[in-house]
Order: sequence, then structure tokens, then C-alpha cells
Amino acid sequence: MGFAKVRSTVKCLVTQTNPILAIIMSLVGLYVLYALCLYLFQHALMFPGARTLKGDEPPDLPAGAEHFWVRVDDLPVEGWFLPPTDDTSGPTPLVVFAHGNAELIDFFKDRFEVFRANGLAVALIGYPGYGRSKGTPSERTLRETFLNAYDVLVAREDVDPDNVIIVGRSMGGGAACLLAAERSSTALILVSTFKSMLAMSKRYLLPSFLVRSPLDI
Repeated sequence: MGFAKVRSTVKCLVTQTNPILAIIMSLVGLYVLYALCLYLFQHALMFPGARTLKGDEPPDLPAGAEHFWVRVDDLPVEGWFLPPTDDTSGPTPLVVFAHGNAELIDFFKDRFEVFRANGLAVALIGYPGYGRSKGTPSERTLRETFLNAYDVLVAREDVDPDNVIIVGRSMGGGAACLLAAERSSTALILVSTFKSMLAMSKRYLLPSFLVRSPLDI
């Protein structure tokens, strides 16, 4: 009688516990699937312009502007050099600009006229995979793009290599900080940017070790 009672009690507990275990396992499975999707598609979420912002021909550039390319993974990435429009002679200060993740350099061709009118040159640097540029955007390719572009620009005779201002907007703040960490600058300006993709990932319950491009500023 005693054994039968214990057996009945255990059977009852298992019956009651199984639905709870099933719910827990289902939730764990859903989270694993959610985290896997975020891991696999996070670059598409971080850099939507690589899919949606394409262009065949560049727009008409401002007066005096120059079109140039740097190579990353042996693929071309676009940049524009906008010289000063005043009567400045000799090497001039340079502003290096990194745009947001849903923007193109095309959007900013007229935004820096006040800088140019006051004796500053401006360089607009594109992202791999954006617009007419080839490649795939990531922390690594952004870093290489901006380092390569910086080296090309400061080697120009009309640019003062000791007076470079780095500006990053939104996602471009990450690119700007990557550049400022490895090249000299007189100022770093961040506009509407973020602290770290690692910090942002916590909002989406994604473990930091699954963040492929941390862009930790």
C-alpha cells in the first residue's frame, strides 16, 4: 500500500511538471532561434543602406569637387574630396565625414558649403556596399575604408595633415572613432551617435559574444 501511494504521488508530480517543462523548453527554443536570426542578419540590420541604397551614376558634384576611390578587399569604395571655395592658398584643414547607416555621401554634397566657404576641405567617405561602392559593410571593412581614405587624403599637397577634423553622424560615429583611434586628428565630433553596439545589443537581449561588429566607442 505504501509503495503504491508513493508511485501514485510521483506519477502525479510528473504529469503536473511536464507541461511546465514543455513551456520552458519552447521558450528556450524560441530564444535560441531569435538569437540565431539576430546573429545571422545583424549586418543587414546595422547597414540597411547596403541593400536599399544603390546608384549607378554619381550626381553632379559641387564645383571643384573630386571623385576618388580606395580599395578594401581589392574592391572599390567611393569618396569625394570637396576643396575650399574661398581664396585660401596652401595646405588647408580637412574635415573627414562618416554618414549614417541609411544614408549615402550623395545626401551631403551640399551640406558642407559653409565649411568650404571658410577655408576647410571636406572629404565624404562612402561605405562598402553602399551606392556605387562594392564590398560588404562591417566593422573591419569600415575601419579599412576610413584608414585607407585618410592616408590618401593627408598625402595631398593641398591638405594640412596636422589639422584633420573627424566627424561621424549616427552609425558614422563608430567609423569616426575607429579612424580616430589609429590616426591623428585635431578634433573628433560625434553627432546623434551611440556608445557601443554591445550596449545596444542588450536592448534586444542578444549576448555580447554574438555581436559581430561591436563598434565599441
